[in-house]
Amino acid sequence: MINSLLPDILTAKGDLAMDKILDTVEKRGVEKGENKLGLLMKKLFAAKRYADADEAATDEIKRNQLYREFGIQ
Repeated sequence: MINSLLPDILTAKGDLAMDKILDTVEKRGVEKGENKLGLLMKKLFAAKRYADADEAATDEIKRNQLYREFGIQ
């Protein structure tokens, strides 16, 4: 996996650019979080749990409870 990233994270001198590595890791984390929240919302809407969806959008504790309830990791 790291080999596929090398062209994107090497400096002109061939050194690893830590800021590019961190940006790449952060981007992947954000994408994973968005996918996780999207899956939760899809399940809540399918179950017609609109109030829970609304609360999960702004309340981290409630969101984490719902992740556990629905088995979303």
